[in-house]
Amino acid sequence: YGGENLIGAIQREINNVKIIVVLREPVSRMVSFYKFMKSRLLLDKNSDFESYFKKCESFSKNDFKDKTLNPYFGLMGGHYIDFIDDWKFFYPSNFMLIDFDKFKKSPLLILEEIAEWLEIDSTPFKSFTFEIENKTKSFGNKSFHGVALKINHSFEKLFRKSPGVKKRLSSLYFKINGKTAEEKIDKLALEKLKEYYEPSNQKLKNYLIKHNFKNIPEWLN
Repeated sequence: YGGENLIGAIQREINNVKIIVVLREPVSRMVSFYKFMKSRLLLDKNSDFESYFKKCESFSKNDFKDKTLNPYFGLMGGHYIDFIDDWKFFYPSNFMLIDFDKFKKSPLLILEEIAEWLEIDSTPFKSFTFEIENKTKSFGNKSFHGVALKINHSFEKLFRKSPGVKKRLSSLYFKINGKTAEEKIDKLALEKLKEYYEPSNQKLKNYLIKHNFKNIPEWLN
């Protein structure tokens, strides 16, 4: 999403770059983004998805220059056609597109394709255990969760060096303050969101076909 500013910074700092962009079906991406923002206490715990959708609609692309509005970027973030051309323009031959859903279904196959493109050995991937590591979970007590988030932030450097420790602590925490019942998203809101993205998705599909992309995401078909 950084566009030319981010691309310029990359080009100043790193030579011979290859860019990999992973696109997720925008409806499921927005639902995931919404749940993640709630889990970070950046949205009202009692707000529902439909009201979040409406609030996101009220902001323009220009509004998001104000970084405090990032929790409401869930809707705008699915308009991939508004962001992808900058990357393709500056990296016409060093640009790879990955379908998130295909990656989920066949992680090893996609990693082997990436390794071949990067000209690196794919052998280590064959021993990987592919698990969902960052699934957003619901919490019970809001105050307790707020303290846990502060602790996580304070010890982030340590946790990055010892991911196993973080995993065990996280598992223990959610046994204590986790919530088993996931929030149900209204089906009508999802249908409305699907309709909302149709014009943008069609533009994206036309763009990818025009520029001869091989890995056009299945959800565009």
